[in-house]
Amino acid sequence: MAILFLLVSWLALWITWNLNPQEPRQHRERFLKVTLIHAGWMALTTELLSVGKLLTPLNISLVWAILAGVHLVLLWRVHTQNAYALELWRDELEKSWSALALLDRWYLGGVGAIALLCGLTALIAAPNTVDVMTYHLPRVMHWLHYHSTAHYPTHNLRQISFTPGASYLVTHVYALGGGDRAVNLVQSWAFVGVILGVSLLGKSWGLSASAQRWSMIVAATIPMAILQSTTAQNDLIATFWLVCFAYFVLRLPPYTWMDLGWCAISLGLVVLTKPTVTLFSLPLCLILGIRLWHQRGSLGFVWSMGVATLSLGMSGPYFSRNFGVFSDVLGIDTGTRTTAMNLVLWASNFLKHLALNLPWTPLWQRIEGFHTAILGVNPNDPATTFAGGRPFLSAGAWQLLMPDEDFVASPLHTLLSLAAIILLCILGTQKLKQIKQPIPQPIPMQIWGLLGSVIIGAVLFCAVLKWQAWSNRFLLPWFVLCSPLVGYVIAQHYSPAMRKLLAILLLISGLFYSFVPLHHPLIPLTNGQRFVDQSPSILTLPREDLYFSASGKGLKAAHQALDQAIRDHDCQIVGLDIMSNDWEYLLWAFNPQVRFTHINVKNFSIAAPAEVPEQEVCGVIRREPDSIEYLPIPLSEYLADESES
Repeated sequence: MAILFLLVSWLALWITWNLNPQEPRQHRERFLKVTLIHAGWMALTTELLSVGKLLTPLNISLVWAILAGVHLVLLWRVHTQNAYALELWRDELEKSWSALALLDRWYLGGVGAIALLCGLTALIAAPNTVDVMTYHLPRVMHWLHYHSTAHYPTHNLRQISFTPGASYLVTHVYALGGGDRAVNLVQSWAFVGVILGVSLLGKSWGLSASAQRWSMIVAATIPMAILQSTTAQNDLIATFWLVCFAYFVLRLPPYTWMDLGWCAISLGLVVLTKPTVTLFSLPLCLILGIRLWHQRGSLGFVWSMGVATLSLGMSGPYFSRNFGVFSDVLGIDTGTRTTAMNLVLWASNFLKHLALNLPWTPLWQRIEGFHTAILGVNPNDPATTFAGGRPFLSAGAWQLLMPDEDFVASPLHTLLSLAAIILLCILGTQKLKQIKQPIPQPIPMQIWGLLGSVIIGAVLFCAVLKWQAWSNRFLLPWFVLCSPLVGYVIAQHYSPAMRKLLAILLLISGLFYSFVPLHHPLIPLTNGQRFVDQSPSILTLPREDLYFSASGKGLKAAHQALDQAIRDHDCQIVGLDIMSNDWEYLLWAFNPQVRFTHINVKNFSIAAPAEVPEQEVCGVIRREPDSIEYLPIPLSEYLADESES
């Protein structure tokens, strides 16, 4: 398959870089850099091919065939010039593994098992989560079938308005793979990158190998990270770019031009992928600016502006398209931003977000009482609570422990993160008398930078975004950035017995969530009678049934009827008069020979050019309140009937 071009390109460049005798072998750093290069290449080529309406699977395959060829030539040249480099590298890896203590091997083996199980699940499972089916994958299909990322009229404005960074990557993987078999692996790859990246942060500061391993264990066992790694959403990808940015910002000074280039690429990918993650990058941007000022004086300001310009420039085409349709570079306002903020409302938001990761009903009840008795505000104040989801109610708080990639809580990681932050703050204020043991070694300055970043990031998050029942997805970057802090504190201040207990708890928890994702489990948590979205094991279902195995259980019969009607009529371009939350991707998945286009659109996107002329649409899918049907009539006739009715 053409997807091998992508894999060969990545591996060839990574191996070439590590075999270069003039540079030290830095496997984890090279993983970050090679992935950044390939992600940037995907974003660039997607936009360039779109300009000439050349965004087709064939052209994408040619682009990757050329890049893979270039990287293979580079690998061949390096290998021929250093015939024994590969053997020396293999011997170094074997010695490094042999030098590990048995317990450390078990720890790393547990982390590897979690990542492997997640990758296996991602490969077997078909996409079946709501956001993926309604807008993540549908817009990829529109781009590939109409050969451009240009905005188009759509009933689901999220398809064109929301940041497209992750979808660029999925577009290439879909085109190269000839289908959706590998699209979930994009986030699985990001999961591996996050695990390696948080350990690399500690290495760059001179933290012990133990602290680095603990950072990996903590990050690899975050329930939301595990569950996200098996889907085609974008939270984990954006988090990985944030980890890359944090690494290049917080590494030991001084910065080189190349360092600033890596900062710009990783920050640019954060902005291009998910705006909520950008909130956590702002404190890191401040640190970068301050350090550049100290390093270069007034010239540092120029360098900072250069990084910012390059980063925002990566989103330039997307911003331009949004402005042309919505008169706003950020697109539509979904009502998730706070409309009022003061200290009381911020405290309310903080407590509610904290409760999301401590889903204990008595605690939620006390928080509700605290709002009434102390804060004097409604916990569901529309200024700070999103009206489009579940309100903040203590009833059913425990359900956030369910392995659902949209909601799952991380109670153990929350307690560990808060404990680490509090302990480091105590150490930072020189209250050493409260610590029973002296500090074994000076705390690196970069720890303080990361500590300040996670604190300021939490403040910004609670101040800017309304509370939502699925905010734990948006908090994933915060937990990941806390992982090196937690890893450092565990390695330096916890007893050996406590470390063993924590390792057991974390790894067992991580393995548990790896086996039982609600929507695509290897082992189902229940028989599905108690939880509507519970899917049977993905090992027991045909792939065609996996699309309907969770939230889409009630859609199978209707879509089978639609698919049959489309085949019977043999129409090549079908109009969609549907609702914004309809699972549009099901139509694309089961009718790969048909192109679908939105018709009768009555929102802002009507300002965008139509994908095809009206006369080419020969059938229509219409959504009624309680049904969906296929009408084998031309679009002109359908619109005439609609106007009369």
